Amino acid sequence: MGNENQPFFQSGVFPKGTYTLSDLISHLKQDPIIKECGAIMTFTGIVRGVSQNSSSKMHVKNIHVEANIGLANQALQQICTDLQQGDVKRVIIYHGEGEFAAGEDLVHVIVAGGHRHAAFATLQQAIERYKSTAAIWKKEILDDGTEQWVH
Repeated sequence: MGNENQPFFQSGVFPKGTYTLSDLISHLKQDPIIKECGAIMTFTGIVRGVSQNSSSKMHVKNIHVEANIGLANQALQQICTDLQQGDVKRVIIYHGEGEFAAGEDLVHVIVAGGHRHAAFATLQQAIERYKSTAAIWKKEILDDGTEQWVH
């Protein structure tokens, strides 16, 4: 069936709506490595309805996400590879690209492991690493028509 270190799903940046959290978990459960797992942890980042970069807490109309696909995918896949060790059997990072309204899902991070403790810790590491290393940019479009790049 192939190398157990090779996931059924490659992490990366995809056009908005390509996959749902349910789709990603279904992919994970088809991976033979799941037999070694007793926990699946997930994180879903959504678009805030209020800007965190504005002192007046302006309402966000939508957000535009852009990425250098090659660099972003390389970074996301490297994070997953680095974190898949020991009790952590699989890490998936899916980030959407395009236009998103407040409340819409923007990113999913999924960690499967033998036990919950390692999976929880790895989930947080994966989130912090992709936020600091992936070539993904977000531009908020506010209700008053102004735009601002945010991290």
